[in-house]
Amino acid sequence: MYSANSDIDIQLLVSDKFVHSQFIQLLSDKFSSYGCIIRSCGLPGKLAVYFEQYPKIDVAIYTELSAINRDFFGSELKDLSTSVLYVCPKEQASLFSHLQELVTQGATQPAMQDVDCLIDRFVYEYERASSMHQRGDVYQFYYFYHLALQCVVQLTSLAHGVTSFNYLPKHFATQCSRAEQMALRQLSGTLFLPECNASKRRLLDFFYSQVERVAPYKLESVRKFCELIYKRDYFWNFRDLTRNISCITPQFIYRSPALCLVLEPDKVLALLEQHQITTIIDLRALNKDNDKNQVCFRNEEAGSYQPQLLQGRNYVLADLDPWAQPRSFVDSEYHTGTNAEIAYRFFVVGCNRQICLIMKSIIEAPRAVLIHCFSGKDRTGIIVAMLALLAGSRESEIIQDYLASEQDTQVSLIRIVLDFIAQCGGIEAYLLNCGLNKSQIQTLKQKLIYG
Repeated sequence: MYSANSDIDIQLLVSDKFVHSQFIQLLSDKFSSYGCIIRSCGLPGKLAVYFEQYPKIDVAIYTELSAINRDFFGSELKDLSTSVLYVCPKEQASLFSHLQELVTQGATQPAMQDVDCLIDRFVYEYERASSMHQRGDVYQFYYFYHLALQCVVQLTSLAHGVTSFNYLPKHFATQCSRAEQMALRQLSGTLFLPECNASKRRLLDFFYSQVERVAPYKLESVRKFCELIYKRDYFWNFRDLTRNISCITPQFIYRSPALCLVLEPDKVLALLEQHQITTIIDLRALNKDNDKNQVCFRNEEAGSYQPQLLQGRNYVLADLDPWAQPRSFVDSEYHTGTNAEIAYRFFVVGCNRQICLIMKSIIEAPRAVLIHCFSGKDRTGIIVAMLALLAGSRESEIIQDYLASEQDTQVSLIRIVLDFIAQCGGIEAYLLNCGLNKSQIQTLKQKLIYG
């Protein structure tokens, strides 16, 4: 299925009459109203077109047929007749045959030794890592982060005047000063989403220090772009529902992971104030064994909010706890399949009290509402699907928004929720069964659509 976050890849095979600068100007003119930023990627003949709100476009330009090989070696393309536009019919047969042969082969990437290329390559890989962080895919973040780190290692080696074997510098650690060695130890990356921002910050600061040494003329423009990306992706998996669900009023319902996971509370407070969020609905599971008079979550669900983040806000605990399934549910027909499938059925079948509380809290909210669980994908996705159904959204929009949280989201899981609600007679009948009355349901519906 098409992902709400899919990028666009374009490969162009051109003649020697092709003017690169004119093509960039054409792209700039065509996309000027979208606030595009066009950058070199540090790879021969390749550039990227970035947008603030839309997927980026990767463009690769080749003048020789052999140069296109690396983009088709091992390609997942199955039907080259529909995925490739053949402008010159006379060359179509030979080109098609050549590409068809490539799709089952592999290729290697060229070494990057030029300083400018390394800097541009770092920026490109850093943006990809940061984008994966924002999407909540921590392993892909980790992978692309280390591609960017490799560029930093090569730059550092060049800064020390070592040009041989630059793609994989030999005895690299002994080249570095004590201070550099200490800094590099902190650049190992992370597989824990809440730590990604700190990892990116350390990597950027070290990268800037090396750019200042080897190419100070590029520092200002590079820093400006990288900081824009850092700010853009700081809050992972945070979005206004209207990004993918058009029928819900803008700037009213937001979804995210637990913002108490963010390591800089001041930034969280600024985000809440920026979007005028006055109600936070927390779906995480509470520790039922806690006998103290305080909010305490299960260990799997991380910690609590700092008091200043909740001051002046309505904080609603509506714990959807997959570990608290009663015996009546465990013995029922719904307790079958994978753990994820069972949990999704439990949330939609056995959590009527919590769902009623959530919906009433949205009705009573004076301004914007933030809904989150731990990761902001499963339980949050279920509640968002219910709200979208009530507002009249198409199922395709609901599924696209659910999949936009990426990680391990699966259409088959959210389909469990959609199918059960349909079996109940629709979302309004389902919410009646959860404890809302008809008047409350209509009030909620109007508020979702009109604010």
